[in-house]
Amino acid sequence: CLSGRVVDSSAGPVYGALVRACGLDYCGLTFARTASDGTYCLPVKRNSTVRLEAVPPGGLLVADSLDVSVPDTAASCGSGNCMQVNDLVVAFDSCVSGHVTEPDGTPIDGAEVFTSGGGHAVTGADGAFCMRVPGNVWLAVYVVGRPPKAVLTPAAATCEAGNCAEVELCVDYPEDGDVVGFIFSNLDTVEHLVLPDEKNHTSTAMFFSGYEGEQFDLYETGSVIDSCEVFTPVLSLDFSLALYIGAAWNSQLAFQLLFDLDFALNAPFLNDLVPDGEVFGALDPGSPATLTDGTDTIDMLRPLDYYYELFGDGYWDTLGYAYLEPWMGGWFVQSPAVSSAFDNGDVLTYTWPGGVDIGAFSVTGQIPGRLNFTAPATLNGILDAEPLADLTLQWDATTPGDLVTIVLETVVLDTAKSSLEFGVVVCRVADDGEYTIPAATLAQLPAADGLFAVRTNFLLAVRHEIVKQPVPLPRAGGTGYVVLFSSPEPTMACSFDASFGL
Repeated sequence: CLSGRVVDSSAGPVYGALVRACGLDYCGLTFARTASDGTYCLPVKRNSTVRLEAVPPGGLLVADSLDVSVPDTAASCGSGNCMQVNDLVVAFDSCVSGHVTEPDGTPIDGAEVFTSGGGHAVTGADGAFCMRVPGNVWLAVYVVGRPPKAVLTPAAATCEAGNCAEVELCVDYPEDGDVVGFIFSNLDTVEHLVLPDEKNHTSTAMFFSGYEGEQFDLYETGSVIDSCEVFTPVLSLDFSLALYIGAAWNSQLAFQLLFDLDFALNAPFLNDLVPDGEVFGALDPGSPATLTDGTDTIDMLRPLDYYYELFGDGYWDTLGYAYLEPWMGGWFVQSPAVSSAFDNGDVLTYTWPGGVDIGAFSVTGQIPGRLNFTAPATLNGILDAEPLADLTLQWDATTPGDLVTIVLETVVLDTAKSSLEFGVVVCRVADDGEYTIPAATLAQLPAADGLFAVRTNFLLAVRHEIVKQPVPLPRAGGTGYVVLFSSPEPTMACSFDASFGL
């Protein structure tokens, strides 16, 4: 093991720096984070040469490196007998200063500003900030969750002298009544022939600004619109048809393909509601959060804070640095990513401690029961019928949720055409056990009318519980809303039809 310190140019300890040991005569990487006194310990290969590299906390740049010859002695980080190495120095010999304001020029007090070189500052009442950074380098300067601006720092500068690199940041914060976040709870039941069913729960959450009021509500809470939308994209035949054939045996895959093609929940992104990139950004509700059903409790972590622990696999270019994006400031995932501690019917409570943008809040919702179709018995021939008839869908609504999403997809491979045709009907309906898709809607789906045609049909449905929870907005002095969507896995029926003729 190797033990040492990461210090700044004044020999003060640097807390939270990432230190990497890279084998120069063997293939191996190990990592550590510095403690509050700047110290670290790393296991390495005996009788080898390694390069130590230090990256400032929150930074992207290697600030200092050191090659070390490791002797042929055995020790571990807990033994106290590690080889001591020279300090790694993060030289903050320059500075960046500027202001953070709202679009109308109002200064923002208490905004946290970061740089890719590891700098960090908090604005004052006039929106001004100044931070020490490495000199003579290009740095990205940003407020968490917002697009960065690039600046070239002077070789040497100080906040006191006023000769720092200057940058002006403009951000938009939500106003009273805005929807500012979504939380998704998904429970997937894996059925086994002999063993008991397996329950796998996942959660994600996203907190954002830029949308006014409820214009980006995925579903209009408080009212249910029994209506459908039709999508008919056409893809070249070089698209992987095998994925869709394989999806006939995997409802999760089929459902994910729908989402990836921007049909169901992603549809709002296709309209004009998406705000300008300068305006849209993540919001800070505090971290970490917790998820509990009253018996078991797990954390909801922000990858921006834990990118190495969540994504690191030993390779420098995939540690997460290259993938840190502004929106990650408001993105959370449960840890562990898949939990077996929850079941249908459980009442879940998500709690955030409160941050700069959103105050402390909790939201509680119930995992709904699985949706089971009772009709139709088969999809075979339904979309090939002459003439087309209304399609009446029925399901068990003994324990209903707030809403059901129904997706009817057909994929047509036709020898008369050089393309793969898709038709998708997306319906959002009341969970009352029955809904009819009109024949006029089905008629908008592509037809299989070539010499040889293959049509694959998927019918999927998901039950949702929806809770809309008020949350405090400290900056706006008002109240925003987050929406919790709880759903089990999609239920699926499918058919694989082939037709021959002229």
